[in-house]
Amino acid sequence: MFFREMGVMFGIWSMWNPSAVIVLLLGIVSYIYGCTRVRQADEGRVRVRHILFFALSAFVFALAFASPLDAIASHDLFSVHTFVHLLEIMLMTPLLIAGLPVSMLRGLLKSLRVSPRSFHPAVIVISFNVIFFSFHIPPLFDETLVSGWFHLLEHVLFFVAAFFLWMPVLSPLPEVPRLKPGPLLLYAFFTVNFTMPGQILLVLAQRVFYSYPASAIALFGLSPVQDQQLGFLLMIAGMFIPFLGVAIYAFSRYDNSSWYS
Repeated sequence: MFFREMGVMFGIWSMWNPSAVIVLLLGIVSYIYGCTRVRQADEGRVRVRHILFFALSAFVFALAFASPLDAIASHDLFSVHTFVHLLEIMLMTPLLIAGLPVSMLRGLLKSLRVSPRSFHPAVIVISFNVIFFSFHIPPLFDETLVSGWFHLLEHVLFFVAAFFLWMPVLSPLPEVPRLKPGPLLLYAFFTVNFTMPGQILLVLAQRVFYSYPASAIALFGLSPVQDQQLGFLLMIAGMFIPFLGVAIYAFSRYDNSSWYS
């Protein structure tokens, strides 16, 4: 019964987003072409791990944007909307960075005219949080539910913000060096805690802020308030757990020289 209702609600075109499939195929073709063009020196060569990480990133993209998750996130559940964005920011983007060979990543930044000075940690943390939480202000969020172009803009800005967010953690480029363990601990702490008090207050809120249809939410056995609370709980956990891992990694390599060398 549940799956029959789901099929009636979404239909074949909503279940599998053809636009996302086209973007995915273009991305895969571009990556293959880029791999054939990179320098084969040790620094720039394509390794098996690059291909593996890129494949995982492509899989997460398909799961988030080409599968039924996208239809549910766009029309029915705030919690799934949050989950899709977490897949994009906390999984797809770092996997993509890990999947780009050094020469390909350097060429990408150069072609987009992105200066290494753009990756200042404090600016990144503030910019990421402002972008992410601005789109959760109710009027802006509701606009993403009715305007496809505005929703696309949201995804693009989230991807760009996530790319900058993860570069100080994962960058293979000497011109954009990874943070040393001491600064990395601070980076992880402020990334997670910058807006944590507001998120906790939203979890505890008993009013609905967003315009998802109550009838669609009820189909999944949730009330609108429960759906909203689950979404913000996912947001807290989805931000906290990855950067807790970053903090544990940094702490395991920490000594006083981490601040100076």
